Amino acid sequence: MKRAILIFTVVVSFFIVSGFSQELVKVPEIITKAITEGNAENLAKYFNSNLEFVINNSEEVYSKAQAEIVLKQFFENNQPKSFTIVHEGTQGKLSFVIGKLVTEQQQQFRIHFLLTNISGKWAITRFTIDKN
Repeated sequence: MKRAILIFTVVVSFFIVSGFSQELVKVPEIITKAITEGNAENLAKYFNSNLEFVINNSEEVYSKAQAEIVLKQFFENNQPKSFTIVHEGTQGKLSFVIGKLVTEQQQQFRIHFLLTNISGKWAITRFTIDKN
Protein backbone atom coordinates (compact mmCIF):
# COMPACT_ATOMS: atom_id res chain seq x y z
CA MET A 1 0.00 0.00 0.00
CA LYS A 2 2.84 2.39 0.87
CA ARG A 3 4.42 1.62 -2.49
CA ALA A 4 1.19 2.51 -4.36
CA ILE A 5 0.94 5.81 -2.48
CA LEU A 6 4.57 6.58 -3.24
CA ILE A 7 4.10 5.84 -6.96
CA PHE A 8 0.93 7.94 -7.06
CA THR A 9 2.71 10.85 -5.34
CA VAL A 10 5.66 10.69 -7.75
CA VAL A 11 3.38 10.62 -10.81
CA VAL A 12 1.24 13.53 -9.59
CA SER A 13 4.35 15.53 -8.68
CA PHE A 14 5.78 14.90 -12.14
CA PHE A 15 2.66 16.25 -13.83
CA ILE A 16 2.59 19.31 -11.60
CA VAL A 17 6.28 20.08 -12.11
CA SER A 18 6.21 19.35 -15.86
CA GLY A 19 3.43 21.82 -16.49
CA PHE A 20 0.46 19.46 -16.68
CA SER A 21 -1.72 22.45 -15.92
CA GLN A 22 -0.61 24.10 -19.16
CA GLU A 23 -3.14 24.08 -21.93
CA LEU A 24 -2.77 21.06 -24.17
CA VAL A 25 -2.24 22.05 -27.77
CA LYS A 26 -5.03 20.58 -29.85
CA VAL A 27 -3.56 19.08 -32.99
CA PRO A 28 -5.28 20.70 -35.96
CA GLU A 29 -7.76 18.29 -37.51
CA ILE A 30 -6.26 18.97 -40.94
CA ILE A 31 -3.01 17.30 -39.78
CA THR A 32 -4.69 14.06 -38.71
CA LYS A 33 -6.94 14.16 -41.78
CA ALA A 34 -3.94 14.70 -44.09
CA ILE A 35 -2.15 11.69 -42.60
CA THR A 36 -5.29 9.54 -42.82
CA GLU A 37 -5.81 10.52 -46.46
CA GLY A 38 -2.13 10.33 -47.38
CA ASN A 39 -2.20 13.99 -48.42
CA ALA A 40 1.41 15.18 -48.20
CA GLU A 41 0.55 18.61 -49.62
CA ASN A 42 -1.91 19.48 -46.84
CA LEU A 43 0.38 18.06 -44.17
CA ALA A 44 3.34 20.05 -45.50
CA LYS A 45 1.43 23.26 -44.80
CA TYR A 46 2.30 22.65 -41.15
CA PHE A 47 5.98 21.84 -41.74
CA ASN A 48 8.61 24.27 -40.52
CA SER A 49 10.85 25.72 -43.24
CA ASN A 50 13.40 23.00 -42.32
CA LEU A 51 12.63 19.88 -40.35
CA GLU A 52 14.14 16.63 -39.19
CA PHE A 53 12.53 13.79 -41.11
CA VAL A 54 13.02 10.18 -40.07
CA ILE A 55 11.77 7.10 -41.94
CA ASN A 56 12.71 3.72 -40.49
CA ASN A 57 15.77 5.09 -38.66
CA SER A 58 17.06 7.01 -41.69
CA GLU A 59 17.27 10.62 -40.52
CA GLU A 60 17.73 13.67 -42.73
CA VAL A 61 17.14 17.39 -42.42
CA TYR A 62 14.95 18.53 -45.29
CA SER A 63 13.45 21.76 -46.49
CA LYS A 64 9.67 21.94 -46.35
CA ALA A 65 9.46 21.17 -50.10
CA GLN A 66 11.87 18.22 -49.90
CA ALA A 67 10.02 16.73 -46.92
CA GLU A 68 6.74 17.00 -48.82
CA ILE A 69 8.22 15.03 -51.75
CA VAL A 70 9.61 12.30 -49.45
CA LEU A 71 6.29 12.04 -47.62
CA LYS A 72 4.36 11.91 -50.91
CA GLN A 73 6.53 8.98 -52.05
CA PHE A 74 5.97 7.24 -48.72
CA PHE A 75 2.19 7.62 -49.03
CA GLU A 76 2.27 6.37 -52.64
CA ASN A 77 4.01 3.20 -51.46
CA ASN A 78 1.96 2.89 -48.27
CA GLN A 79 -1.61 4.02 -48.92
CA PRO A 80 -3.10 4.95 -45.52
CA LYS A 81 -6.27 3.28 -44.32
CA SER A 82 -6.48 4.87 -40.87
CA PHE A 83 -4.57 7.05 -38.45
CA THR A 84 -5.23 7.16 -34.73
CA ILE A 85 -3.60 9.43 -32.17
CA VAL A 86 -2.32 7.25 -29.33
CA HIS A 87 -0.76 9.95 -27.14
CA GLU A 88 -0.12 13.67 -27.21
CA GLY A 89 1.37 16.17 -24.82
CA THR A 90 2.69 19.67 -24.39
CA GLN A 91 5.66 21.11 -22.54
CA GLY A 92 6.22 24.83 -22.90
CA LYS A 93 6.79 25.66 -26.57
CA LEU A 94 6.85 21.99 -27.62
CA SER A 95 4.00 19.64 -28.34
CA PHE A 96 4.27 16.03 -29.49
CA VAL A 97 1.95 13.49 -31.04
CA ILE A 98 2.35 9.73 -31.26
CA GLY A 99 -0.01 7.90 -33.56
CA LYS A 100 -0.65 4.63 -35.33
CA LEU A 101 -0.98 4.49 -39.11
CA VAL A 102 -2.52 1.41 -40.71
CA THR A 103 -2.11 1.05 -44.47
CA GLU A 104 -4.35 -0.57 -47.07
CA GLN A 105 -1.81 -3.43 -47.13
CA GLN A 106 -2.42 -3.88 -43.35
CA GLN A 107 1.08 -2.68 -42.46
CA GLN A 108 1.36 -0.65 -39.28
CA PHE A 109 3.57 2.38 -38.72
CA ARG A 110 4.21 4.50 -35.66
CA ILE A 111 4.05 8.19 -36.52
CA HIS A 112 5.63 10.67 -34.13
CA PHE A 113 5.84 14.38 -34.76
CA LEU A 114 7.01 17.34 -32.78
CA LEU A 115 5.34 20.73 -33.05
CA THR A 116 7.23 23.83 -31.96
CA ASN A 117 5.68 27.20 -31.22
CA ILE A 118 7.59 29.61 -33.44
CA SER A 119 6.48 33.24 -33.15
CA GLY A 120 3.03 32.20 -31.91
CA LYS A 121 2.43 29.63 -34.66
CA TRP A 122 2.75 25.85 -34.32
CA ALA A 123 4.96 24.13 -36.90
CA ILE A 124 6.12 20.53 -37.30
CA THR A 125 9.87 20.51 -36.71
CA ARG A 126 10.40 16.74 -36.56
CA PHE A 127 8.42 13.99 -38.28
CA THR A 128 9.18 10.31 -37.70
CA ILE A 129 7.75 7.19 -39.35
CA ASP A 130 8.74 3.79 -37.94
CA LYS A 131 7.42 0.44 -39.07
CA ASN A 132 5.87 -1.58 -36.25
